[in-house]
Amino acid sequence: MRKIYFILFLILVSFCVYKKETNTIEVYGHGEIKVIPDYVNLTFSISNIDKDPESSQKENINKSAKIIKALKDIGIKENNIYSINYNLSPEYRYVKDTQKFFGYRSINSILVKIENIENYKNILSKILSLGVNNIDSITFGSNNYNKLKLESMSNAVDNALEKARKLTSSLEKTPGDAKKIIELDNEFINSKKTHNLLEKKEEYESVSENQIISKGERIISTDVLVIFELK
Repeated sequence: MRKIYFILFLILVSFCVYKKETNTIEVYGHGEIKVIPDYVNLTFSISNIDKDPESSQKENINKSAKIIKALKDIGIKENNIYSINYNLSPEYRYVKDTQKFFGYRSINSILVKIENIENYKNILSKILSLGVNNIDSITFGSNNYNKLKLESMSNAVDNALEKARKLTSSLEKTPGDAKKIIELDNEFINSKKTHNLLEKKEEYESVSENQIISKGERIISTDVLVIFELK
């Protein structure tokens, strides 16, 4: 008798689970917000080598100080200039299949936030003329990113609701409350993010052999998975 009750209980539980699953619908939604970038993050490095580690370090410090002073003179705020990495290490090179000591290389990496995008080209030219060896990255961003990201998320949920309504219109059911909203990492889906979360819409324009400027608007996008209850 207990076995019969147990089987009936399992059937009832299975029916409830099935009922719950058939009363929901999962829909993907996509939302976008267009924005004009209002700042540039420029990362560059100063590199030099010397047989003596102290001389290598001293030369790098002097070059870095000169570049930082020039940035301040141009109008970059001190709190928008960041030292993000410094490295001093021996360097070896192969000469005729033999590894030989070449010297101690000092590398200082600096991040500069340029709030006036119009000055980007002049600043890039200036630091290159003062001995910057590498331009490591250039990313464009918006100071209103968090607010705009929320707007793109709202648009994504609205898009999911519109899809759910179209999908259920022939079933004589309508989507009700959202039981769960999952934000998908579209930067991971497309390509790994740099913390420049603004996606490029227009192609870069080459302005000289060593300089590029990005023009046009960007798109902040969000993808979501929404589970709606059906009524």
